[in-house]
Amino acid sequence: MKRPTRRPRRRQAKYPDLRTYLARSGDTQEKIAEALGISQAQVSRILAGKTVPRPEIAIRLATYAQIPVDSFTWEAARQRGAL
Repeated sequence: MKRPTRRPRRRQAKYPDLRTYLARSGDTQEKIAEALGISQAQVSRILAGKTVPRPEIAIRLATYAQIPVDSFTWEAARQRGAL
C-alpha cells in the first residue's frame, strides 16, 4: 500500500523586517556580520529562524538595519510561527 505524501509546510519568513531590509539594501550576510562583529554563519542561523539573537546582538542588528528591535523577541518569533 502506497503511503500518502504530505504537502510541504509553507515556509514563513522568520524575520520579515530583516529580509525586507536585505532585499532593499543589497547588503550581504557577510557585510552585516562584519558590521556587527559576528560570524556569517550566525547571521544565517538568525535569518533561517534557527536561533533568536542574544539581546545585545538583536539591538545592534535592529540599529544597523533600522528595524524594530522587538521583531527579534521570542514572542514575535512564536507569533510568526518561527518557533
